[in-house]
Amino acid sequence: MRLTTKISFLLATLLVTATTLTAQNAMAPTHRPDGEIAVSVYGPAMASLPFRSDFEWNDNRGYSMGFGADYTRWLNTYIGLSAGFKITYLTHNQTSGVIHENFAGTIPMNGNSTTSVLMQGTSTNVTETQTMTFAEIPLRISFEAYNAYLNIGAALSVALTDYSDFSYGGNGYAITGLPDMGVTLPNAVPVALKGRTRSSNFPSELSRTIYGLACAELGYKFRFDNRNAVSLGVFGRYAFLPANTENNKTFTLTNGNITAIQPSTTTIVDKMGYYEIGLRIAYHYGIGK
Repeated sequence: MRLTTKISFLLATLLVTATTLTAQNAMAPTHRPDGEIAVSVYGPAMASLPFRSDFEWNDNRGYSMGFGADYTRWLNTYIGLSAGFKITYLTHNQTSGVIHENFAGTIPMNGNSTTSVLMQGTSTNVTETQTMTFAEIPLRISFEAYNAYLNIGAALSVALTDYSDFSYGGNGYAITGLPDMGVTLPNAVPVALKGRTRSSNFPSELSRTIYGLACAELGYKFRFDNRNAVSLGVFGRYAFLPANTENNKTFTLTNGNITAIQPSTTTIVDKMGYYEIGLRIAYHYGIGK
């Protein structure tokens, strides 16, 4: 079963559980404060930002850690509305198979002159590792009965920082045409080019990446009294609105010098997804009557 299918199944299971929890009112607490503040630690969690495109990408899952605070306004004994804030640190790695890219550039001619060329570029493997920090605002419906709870909702998540380390391996280049001379070659002519095929970017061009996330959490509260509790739960997040990436060419060629561009900002990546599955530990304090 694909990972995305597993995540969707988990979120659907948590959603169905909401019906069960709302029906469990026979053993409800006799009193619940009007509101509740929760301070949370999210993680350890399995997480990633999988690349999506016509090229085949392998998602090498990373991890995430986060901290958050929430306020829940209880509408009755069992149902409340929650809003909060979460900061998440996430790292992941993506690798691809063989890629082919057509691009244009310039190469030196006799003396100080240059001429434009049409090129084909090939890489047998591409890898990118990203480390990102996100700020998230979640909005959820909260269900609770028998001290078991379920939170479901959506969140807006914005990347505050992005560090990227990438490399292109097994590179080969060939000239397919000389437009300044009106020449189209019947067969591509291999050419050796020097330049940069790996780099680290901080910040990268993907800072301020925005996601729409589906959120769900299922857990249990260990209550000390009506106001104080500690909870342990399993949470999940999945991008129902993946982030669009930039549309740069993979390679640039200037005066015979090749430069490889951060893969996630090029045409070999169309969108980046988002998922997290992990543990949440929280302290809850009831306020109001």
